[in-house]
Amino acid sequence: MFHRTIIVCLIYIIFTNNIRYKYWLYLIGFAVFAQLSGMNSLLSEKVILLLPKAFSERYFGYLSIAHQNSISVIVFISGICRRILPVVLFFLYRDVLNRSVKTNHLEFILNVLFFSLFAYIILSFDFTFIISRISIYFIIFEVFFYSILLTIFVKEKKYTYVSALFILFFILAYKGIINYPELFLPYKTIFFTF
Repeated sequence: MFHRTIIVCLIYIIFTNNIRYKYWLYLIGFAVFAQLSGMNSLLSEKVILLLPKAFSERYFGYLSIAHQNSISVIVFISGICRRILPVVLFFLYRDVLNRSVKTNHLEFILNVLFFSLFAYIILSFDFTFIISRISIYFIIFEVFFYSILLTIFVKEKKYTYVSALFILFFILAYKGIINYPELFLPYKTIFFTF
């Protein structure tokens, strides 16, 4: 059985179309403006009240927990950097990527990465519980993108890129473990414990 947040994947249908980059930049600019001005907090409360009562009760229950576990600005900025890195790498190596991978696959992955950035910015402070659940459906495309990059750079500068990606993934794993060390430390396998 799937978690209810899988419904977010319905938006992937839109991502099969070619969406111009300027529209993504407008959406991301709007998300930044809404987050800085506090407009998304006001809009979210209005929209939630229009939804069915069961949903709004669950939302306000999660919201009370979210205010206790609110993310810091450093975590927010590191999340933005994590989501913007593959987009920047795409634009840096666009020509090489277009020669080696089907363009429609790249456009789809780039659309998902842009939406991941947009969703993270707009949902981070008021909907921390939502973004933490739906991020998994978008972050997997970062892995796809990085694996495509690795296949391209097999010949030139291979060790530099592999080392940089290894360091990035180590930082991300550390960041995931440090927040909830009791879930991961000591690490137990069926044979032994670390």
